[in-house]
Amino acid sequence: MLHHIFRLVQGGRLHTAPIDTPQRVLDIGTGTGLWALEFADEFPAAQVFAVDLSPIQPDMTAPNCTFIIDDLEQEWDYPQSRKFHYIHQRSLSGSIGDWTRMYRQALTSLEPGGWIEIQEFEVWFYSQVPGGLPEDSAIVKWQKLVDEASLSFGRRLNYASRFEAHLEEAGFVGIQTQRIKTPIGAWPKDRKLREIGAYLQVQMNEALEAVTLAYLTRALGWSEEEIHVLLADVRKEFNDRSRLLYTYCWFITGRNPEHVDHSSHLKGWHRRKVDVAYFSHPEHGTFTALWALVAW
Repeated sequence: MLHHIFRLVQGGRLHTAPIDTPQRVLDIGTGTGLWALEFADEFPAAQVFAVDLSPIQPDMTAPNCTFIIDDLEQEWDYPQSRKFHYIHQRSLSGSIGDWTRMYRQALTSLEPGGWIEIQEFEVWFYSQVPGGLPEDSAIVKWQKLVDEASLSFGRRLNYASRFEAHLEEAGFVGIQTQRIKTPIGAWPKDRKLREIGAYLQVQMNEALEAVTLAYLTRALGWSEEEIHVLLADVRKEFNDRSRLLYTYCWFITGRNPEHVDHSSHLKGWHRRKVDVAYFSHPEHGTFTALWALVAW
């Protein structure tokens, strides 16, 4: 479902990086492999390699898509003679201990001028009700507890806003950031936004228990009974349309600066950050979709 939500937020697209005919593509942290399979189908001339630590990908795959079981925190064992044109990362927050080290490996694995793209939701929630979420909100309590627990493991879960700095530290240039405000729940009047919000609400309700049990039992010593009491209140708030809940979806791209052909379409790129107000709030529930994408 999360894959479908990302596509809805992107207007049906699989990527935002300016790639036309990528030949070799790497999907890091591929999970079930759905993005890699759809990308391979959309770009049949490309060779797509999809890496994950867990072998949960389908047995049946596209002829131009290869799944690899590997640990991204170890040395990347890819032939330097066959580098990638595009590296894709999605929903890896909370999975990596040293992001800059991993992105340095990504940089050396890219062709000169090749692109990396990060797609990530914040694991932090807001309300458009004046004053925002109150401090005694179950959601506020939950996100603070999960943030504290993930920090104790050295792998912060709410990490979307920090990727840009790691890319820059690793040596990427032309870094572009889009931060898209995204509703949770079917409360917007706009049909497309309402669809996104409805799916994201279901996704949150389905993911809550597994995430919370993993963090709060291991890091903070909570019992399952205590967690279920908290989650009942959290779900009640997530399902309350009057709270006008939303979060942010981030799309961050950067490129390998080595030997860039400045006569190409890459000329003139420099760092730029774009905040996309996906909806406005003159009256609660009145929205205007603003697909203000970066102009290449």
